[in-house]
Amino acid sequence: MIALLGRPDPATAQAIQFAQGILEGSATAFYEVDGSLKLNRFVLSSDVPANFHDQYLAGMDRLDPLHPRSASNRPFARLSVAINQCATQEAATYRTFAGQCGIADMIEFFFRRNDRIVAGMSVLWVPGCKIPDGTMNIAEKIHDYLEFNLTSRLSSTTEEPARYGLTAPNRAPRRACAPRCGGCVRSIPTSSRSAENDYGWIPLSRWIFHS
Repeated sequence: MIALLGRPDPATAQAIQFAQGILEGSATAFYEVDGSLKLNRFVLSSDVPANFHDQYLAGMDRLDPLHPRSASNRPFARLSVAINQCATQEAATYRTFAGQCGIADMIEFFFRRNDRIVAGMSVLWVPGCKIPDGTMNIAEKIHDYLEFNLTSRLSSTTEEPARYGLTAPNRAPRRACAPRCGGCVRSIPTSSRSAENDYGWIPLSRWIFHS
């Protein structure tokens, strides 16, 4: 079960939990993206390697082939695929960096509002975790669902960021208690009294049959 610290928005917590569970991920990192495509207000699960996140913010983000600035029109991308398609020294250096931090592979989701990337989410796998067959197909099926629920909950630049329990760029990220290899994930609500459930997000069953 994922339990975010700092009294975050429950809808954000549920969406993060859902993505990590269905993809059997080891860890997740959710973040907002500003108008300059800079990442901020991170929400990390407890198994995101601290050295990876710290070094990423210290400069390795410039080499990241999954950074939003490289997204183009893609809704999501996978690290191993991106590196195979981009045979550059920068990509090779980033792959080595991720491997040294204990990351075997990851999928990056890009979430847009009014055609602009406003948030993203990384789902990471550590060595030894079984990455589900058809991972990219799963990502394709859940992307719009995640995007709808997450972007509709984001604050505007004039609203109070603390409303969502998210951190400012120069503060330590919130962390979540999360299992490795997606071992124990709370079930997702399948019914509600209205279009949104008590957490303020659309249950998956309604999305599949009514979207």
